[in-house]
Amino acid sequence: LETKKRSGRPPILDRVSKIVIAKSLGKRRQSTRKIAKKLRGKGYTISPTTVYRHLTCNIGAKSYKRPKRPRITNRIRENRLLFAKIHQNWTADDWENVLWSDESPSELFASPNPQNDRIWDKNTDRIEPVPKVKFPAKVMVWGMMSHCAVSDLHIVPQKQTVNAAYYRNNILEKTCLDAIKRKRKTGNITERAMLKNMSNYLFMQDGAPAHTANAIQSWCSDHFPRFWQKGEWPGNSPDLNPIENL
Repeated sequence: LETKKRSGRPPILDRVSKIVIAKSLGKRRQSTRKIAKKLRGKGYTISPTTVYRHLTCNIGAKSYKRPKRPRITNRIRENRLLFAKIHQNWTADDWENVLWSDESPSELFASPNPQNDRIWDKNTDRIEPVPKVKFPAKVMVWGMMSHCAVSDLHIVPQKQTVNAAYYRNNILEKTCLDAIKRKRKTGNITERAMLKNMSNYLFMQDGAPAHTANAIQSWCSDHFPRFWQKGEWPGNSPDLNPIENL
């Protein structure tokens, strides 16, 4: 018996090159271009496309970007665990009474992610370019949300520092209280009451210096039925605040 001559192009990858590619799994900075370059250094004539095809089709791997997460110290980890233990028996009704608030920077005229903003066409002349600002402005925005409604956004003027006085006079006493005083039970989420029952809500704010100042803590005690006081909310924990996803 003789092995019949096979048709088509013979495979480029042999056992050794497949092992080299497989060993790149789980390692940092292992692009298909770098893996192909490593194999070419070993005498293989392999393109990044071949490496990509083997990783995806034969191994079943996918390319992932490393997620970015806040750095958690031991102290923050302990505070997060304590917060979880204190609230582990809370029901859905308990969490629905929370008014979540936060500030967030926003960039004006931000360019879209080129990896996601793709257009398929036959002629590049028909593709509309993205306007690019040389020095895009950034603004700080404050907002509040509940499971029923959202507050108006407060846009902090440029070059304005959000200290305790500004936070109290312009955000808490105006935008925040305006939303809390709403009475409408129906309508747009920016117009109706923050909660169906506003008699026992809990105001949430993180541990920013403007929030934990003594003057602010005293103001919150006078104006809110309940709020998380200084030290109760674990620092550097945006994943616990649902407004981060809004």
